[in-house]
Amino acid sequence: GRLDRAAPLYEEALRLFKARQGSSHPDTLNCMNNLAAAYRASGDAERSLALLREAAAPLEKIGFEAQYADRIVHNLIGTMELLGRLDEAESWRRKWLAAAKERSGADSIPYADESQALGIHLLRRERWSDAEAVLRESLAVRDVREPDAPETHRNRSLLGRALMGRKAYAEAEPVLVQAY
Repeated sequence: GRLDRAAPLYEEALRLFKARQGSSHPDTLNCMNNLAAAYRASGDAERSLALLREAAAPLEKIGFEAQYADRIVHNLIGTMELLGRLDEAESWRRKWLAAAKERSGADSIPYADESQALGIHLLRRERWSDAEAVLRESLAVRDVREPDAPETHRNRSLLGRALMGRKAYAEAEPVLVQAY
C-alpha cells in the first residue's frame, strides 16, 4: 500500500530489466505490468495504460504465447474500460478471445470464460444482440463441460439479461428460471 515507495522501485527495476534482458523478456513484461498496477492504484490510469500497451504489443506479435500474457492483457482491458475506452477494450477482448480459441479450442472452459467476459462487456454497452450471440456460445460449452457449475448458471442468467435487453421476454423467462 505504499505506492509512493513502490513505483520508484518498480521504475528502477524496469530500467534494469530492459537494459539486461530487453523489452520483450517475460520478466521485463511482468515488471511493466506491476509498475502499471502501481500507477493505476495511485490514480494515474493514463500512465498505467501507456505502459500496459507497451507490454502488450510484443505479446500480440507472438500470439499471446508467453508467460504473464493473461495478466497483462486483462489489466490492459480493465484499464481501458476504467478510462471509458470501450471500443478499444472490446477490440482487445476479441483478440484475447481469438487467442483463447486458438490455444484451448472452441469447446474449452478458457474459451467459454473469455466469451462470457466479452458478453458482459457487451451487456454493459447495451449491445443486446451481440451479447446474446457470445453468451449463447459460452453457455453451449458450459452446458457440456460443467452443467452444474455456478458459472454455468451465471452465464445463463447473463444470457437472460441479454434477451430481456432486446425485449424477448417470453424467451428470457425460461432461461432465467433455469438459471435460478
